[in-house]
Amino acid sequence: MLEKLLEIGIRKGLSEVEVYSIESNILSFTVSNNMVKEASRSRITNIGLRGAVGRKIGGITLTTLNIEPEKAVSELVGIVNSSPEDPYWPGFPPLIRRASSTTCLDRRITDISDEEALKLLLNTMETLRSKAMEKHVEKAIVVEGSLNLGTQKIRVLNLHGVDTSSECTFISMWLTLSAESPSGSSDKSMFIAKRGLDESYILKQAEEAGELATLFTNAGLVESGVYDLILAPEAAGLIISTVLAPAFSALNILESRSPLKDKTGKQVASQQVSIIDDPLIPLELGSRSFDDEGVGTYSKIVVDKGVFKQPLHSYYTASRMSTETTGNGFRRSPGSPVQPGVTNLILQPVRGDLNSFINEAGRALVVYEMIGYWMSNPVNGVVKATVSHGLLVEKGRIIQPVKGVVITGNIYEWLNNGLAGVGGDLAVNNGVGSPSLWIHGVNVAGR
Repeated sequence: MLEKLLEIGIRKGLSEVEVYSIESNILSFTVSNNMVKEASRSRITNIGLRGAVGRKIGGITLTTLNIEPEKAVSELVGIVNSSPEDPYWPGFPPLIRRASSTTCLDRRITDISDEEALKLLLNTMETLRSKAMEKHVEKAIVVEGSLNLGTQKIRVLNLHGVDTSSECTFISMWLTLSAESPSGSSDKSMFIAKRGLDESYILKQAEEAGELATLFTNAGLVESGVYDLILAPEAAGLIISTVLAPAFSALNILESRSPLKDKTGKQVASQQVSIIDDPLIPLELGSRSFDDEGVGTYSKIVVDKGVFKQPLHSYYTASRMSTETTGNGFRRSPGSPVQPGVTNLILQPVRGDLNSFINEAGRALVVYEMIGYWMSNPVNGVVKATVSHGLLVEKGRIIQPVKGVVITGNIYEWLNNGLAGVGGDLAVNNGVGSPSLWIHGVNVAGR
């Protein structure tokens, strides 16, 4: 089918054609009030078809249920011919192989039965509840959540010799626990997204979430002011993925949507800050041997001791900047244009951890979870988030649980003069890795 789409595209007058196929096989469970409410399995194949006539480019997304090859290609030709010319269009990439490879397929996922997957979910829920009950709460309920796991097969073809394919696994689990005690109620969520199934890791995350749940009973506001901020690894990872990751895109740099424009080779952060983009870490969510253009991937240094070394490139942006693609071309949907994105973005660990930062800091706000961080602005580096799970501490002692306060600042200021510490407690999840961060002088809006 895919080869046929290429052939029809040429016959109908396209000068270039690219086909991208993703076949997903997903087992899903939903959770509500301590019970698994629903189980389902879905098999979906989506195909992205992109073509060009000269410097006019267009694309469409198809499913196997609605594919009529001749009709689909005719529709694409119409889209291409009505599109404006892109003066920078270099064509689809040639075959670019790299020696590196990674593990993205876990047989523990491909071979798991529905019953075994259900047992894993139930064991995780029970671990989450039991750890909270050990803290002498009256009631602990997993109020909502889900488990999704399965495989994705990806294939990319074009007329320049690219024909790459891979099969990768994935697992994502999200559970929210509500704990009630005589002094009040609190909640805590756990979230995991990886390519590998490690039951011991999952149960450890459930234990930690269950133990933390009771810390946030009767959380409230603190006085507005300037505080030391200590971000747990998961919270730091959210800030990095939201504010820093888009800034590393060569397209955003070219189009002046990144503060890193004209900053290559210059100091942009403290010497404590080194960041890599590494698609070769086994079984992490961003691990893969080629990008969505079929270009081989490799590990690369993005920031080295505070110096911005290189942006992340697709074939298109690499051509515009007269350099080589870094194998970071990804698409939001099968038929959409490819744009630079991260694989596994890792802030390298240094020393210390969350607990040592809490003990060393004077008066500090410790943040475990946030909401609204997605409203931060990667164009100028402004961070804005509402703390949903935090603690006000002083010299290692908990003063009060905190929620509802808003933290604001600029990520580049935080990672420069404001940076007091980068921990050694690296945690990688959902394609982003970060240790704990200790930052001086952060604005907190409370009461």
